[in-house]
Amino acid sequence: MITQYRDLFNVSLFKYIFFSTLLFSTISVLLADPPDWQDNPGEYEFTATISGGIILGENGVQMGECNEISPENGLCLDDIQDLFAA
Repeated sequence: MITQYRDLFNVSLFKYIFFSTLLFSTISVLLADPPDWQDNPGEYEFTATISGGIILGENGVQMGECNEISPENGLCLDDIQDLFAA
């Protein structure tokens, strides 16, 4: 009979400690001051730039278009053209 009360006490004590810790942690995060960080993208060591463009042929038509699209999967069925921007 004593072991039953001991097990009950340990479970309730564990729940009390667990929920108290959870409550304290949550309140600490919610009431904390926000950090005063500043972001300076120009000072990064490795930066990247992506440039894009549309390549037009001599007749003003966009090169690399797909004239025949597969109805099953939506992929282009035309011959593949390699395009290099000058």
